[in-house]
Formats: sequence, structure tokens, C-alpha cells
Amino acid sequence: MSRFVMKNEVEVTDFDWGSAGMRCAPPGTGCQTFVVMDVTLAPGACHAFHDHPDQDEMIVIKS
Repeated sequence: MSRFVMKNEVEVTDFDWGSAGMRCAPPGTGCQTFVVMDVTLAPGACHAFHDHPDQDEMIVIKS
């Protein structure tokens, strides 16, 4: 079953560099490896590059 996940439905976690919330992730989607996140970086902040060998991520940059 498909559905849109609205921004107000996303649980957001705050970090020292900004915030992140899962828009699309297992187990809610049935997908095993794909995630879509809403990420907000604080002004001047950055997030260290890293990888998840068993996970595919979609990153959307807004400016």
C-alpha cells in the first residue's frame, strides 16, 4: 500500500549539527535497505561523511 508521509508525521531527532527525521524507512515501508530522511543542518554546521554498507540513502539538498 502506498501513501504520502507528511512532514508533520516525521519524528525529528535533534543533534549538535542540526536535525534529522526518517521520511521513508524499514519497517514502515517493507523495503529492506532504502531510506529517505529530512535533514536540516544548522548554519555553518556540517555532517561528517560516513557510509552504511547495507543501506541505500537518498539525499536531497535544498538551498
